[in-house]
Amino acid sequence: MSRHSLAIVLMAIGFGVLATSCKNDNKTGETGLPTGDGGSAGDGGTECTDFDNDGFCEEDDCDDTDAAINPDAIEICDNVDNDCDGDIDEDVTDTYYADSDGDGFGDPDMSMEACEATDGWVPNATDCDDTDPTVYPDATEICDGIDNDCDSDIDEDLDSATWYADNDGDGWGNPDDSVTACDQPTGYVDNDLDCDDGDSGEPVIVSQSGPVSGGGG
Repeated sequence: MSRHSLAIVLMAIGFGVLATSCKNDNKTGETGLPTGDGGSAGDGGTECTDFDNDGFCEEDDCDDTDAAINPDAIEICDNVDNDCDGDIDEDVTDTYYADSDGDGFGDPDMSMEACEATDGWVPNATDCDDTDPTVYPDATEICDGIDNDCDSDIDEDLDSATWYADNDGDGWGNPDDSVTACDQPTGYVDNDLDCDDGDSGEPVIVSQSGPVSGGGG
């Protein structure tokens, strides 16, 4: 065989090998799509489709279009099931509390789990009255019969007084029926001298020599 003929034979063999290689590179898997589009994964030599090249087969990956989502991924707070366990944002959310009165302090009885706070929600639960924007921790206590500063005390350290019920309207108070208030409530007086608040007569003042009606001598 001449050198020219040998060269032609070798060229023909080379083209045949190249064509076979190209054909193998574009073989299809079980899905009918070329494995070269994404890659392959599998154990023990068994190959499967892995479109996002994250090392997990399509049937095991809950989102085979995103390499950041797979069974070994770390769950982050983004409203997505990152680790393919069927739960979304488990153990990564924060607790927020409703702030209905807009004072920056939350209602301990109304909460939600979320990645971040939205309007009307705050990360604390320290409001003792979420319907009144003047009532919250560290607010100024004023004499109004309300726990303004949420410390469980009402009108503490203020100029309040004790008032006694005057049910019979005789101007004398019942020592067993009293309230503490800044201003005199209706039906209350500032003394506790009535021994019978069902009798509107004057109280009897008792002395060593016996009762004296009306407090006279």
